[in-house]
Order: sequence, then structure tokens, then C-alpha cells
Amino acid sequence: MNFVSSRRTALKTMASATALASVGRVHAADQASSALADSLPPVRQITRGPLNHWFGYYDKLEFDPTNRFVLSGEVAFEHRTPRADDTIRVGMVDTADNDKWIPLGKSSAWGWQQGCMLQWRPQSASEVVWNDRQGDQHVCRVMDVKQKSCGRCHGPFMHSAAMANGRSRPIFHGSSGCVPATGTSD
Repeated sequence: MNFVSSRRTALKTMASATALASVGRVHAADQASSALADSLPPVRQITRGPLNHWFGYYDKLEFDPTNRFVLSGEVAFEHRTPRADDTIRVGMVDTADNDKWIPLGKSSAWGWQQGCMLQWRPQSASEVVWNDRQGDQHVCRVMDVKQKSCGRCHGPFMHSAAMANGRSRPIFHGSSGCVPATGTSD
């Protein structure tokens, strides 16, 4: 065997060994990935197109206290900045009823990152809050989803703050006088 032949044989052997090692690494990585997936909670899709659904911000209460209802925004477009005349539909998904979409209202005061600050009101089993515009003023909608009644507060809802006694209260930007529930949010 000459030098070139032996070099080719050596390279083929090294390539085979490298390929086998790669297969071994891939198999080990697949096993590790499978073990990790088995240790995570189950995940499933609860909304479907053609409309786009998402929830606004990391510090908002997305699930009701029973974990049955999941709040969501719904729009018909993506991949552009919302315009002043774009509205978002506000609703919730009933995970115990075939992931049924339940419309709650709409908002014209929203953005992609924070949505319209939609969330379950802290310490409430049935009230949802979100920001909206009414004319040229920002308001906060407060809806009792069981009663399907909606009121509004003057000024947008910013976030919840824990009070000293452990209860949460809404923080409004501007006046926080609320108008009693009068019907739907539309």
C-alpha cells in the first residue's frame, strides 16, 4: 500500500469514527431533550387562526383564580405598528369548553408589548380590567365577566400595587373615580 492509499484509508476510518461519535452525541442529546420534555408541564395551543391572539405583559394576571379562563387580545393583523384607529378585541378562552373564545369588549388603547394592560383584577374571581380610549380620553374598563356588566374609570389602569394588608388595589394614572357598571363595554 502506498502513502496515498494509506492516507485515504486513514481519512475514511477517521470520518467513520467521527460520524459514529456524532451519531452518539446526537442520540445522547435526543435522550437528554426527551428527559427534559418529560419533566416539563404539558403544553397545548388554545387559540387558532386566522386571527392573531396573545396576552400582554409578564406582570399581569392572565388566568382566573380557577385556571379555567385565559385572557387574550385578538387582532386581524401582525407585523406592523398599530395605528390610532386599530382596535383590539378583548376576550377570554374557556379551556373547559373546547377552548371557546368569549368576547368581552374592545380597546383602542393598546400596543404589541403590553396589550391594553388586560388582566384579572387582583383579589377578584370575576372582574377583568383593561385600558381603552373614550373620545380623546384614556379610561379603564372594569368588567364583571359573570354579570357581563362593564363600568369605566377615568384614567388608564397602570398596574396593581400590594397594600400593607396584603390586598391589591388598582393604580390609575390621573383621576381614579369610577363610573358604576352599566352594561357592555361597547
